[in-house]
Amino acid sequence: MGYREGIEDGKQSALQAGFDEGYNHTGVRVGLALGDLRGQVDALITFIMPETTSPKQVQLLEKLYALRHELSKLTLDDLAEPDWEYVQHELEHHACGGSVDLSSKQAEWAALGNRLEAIRIQLEKCWQFWCAPEASLR
Repeated sequence: MGYREGIEDGKQSALQAGFDEGYNHTGVRVGLALGDLRGQVDALITFIMPETTSPKQVQLLEKLYALRHELSKLTLDDLAEPDWEYVQHELEHHACGGSVDLSSKQAEWAALGNRLEAIRIQLEKCWQFWCAPEASLR
């Protein structure tokens, strides 16, 4: 085996190990949580749609459709914390003269909060509203 083949083999093994770690520690966890919420929203829509007669029930369905739409737009980049070492590297080498630093990127990420948890809370309010219509969707 020559130098070039050794370099290529090393790249491939490191790439596979990185993929496996990311998939197992991030992708699966986030994917399951996202799928669970999507299933709950769809189940509630299916359950209450035949029963929808009042304006409040229509409001509930509209809220659920909005949650469904929000969930459909989310990607792994929206949900998984970035690899901050990679972000730092990109900022250092591809900043195009900008003055963006890592701490400001981390602050932006923190400001977004946990999107799935926020949707889970909204879904819980929808369930409560369905079970006790005097509850508020807000």
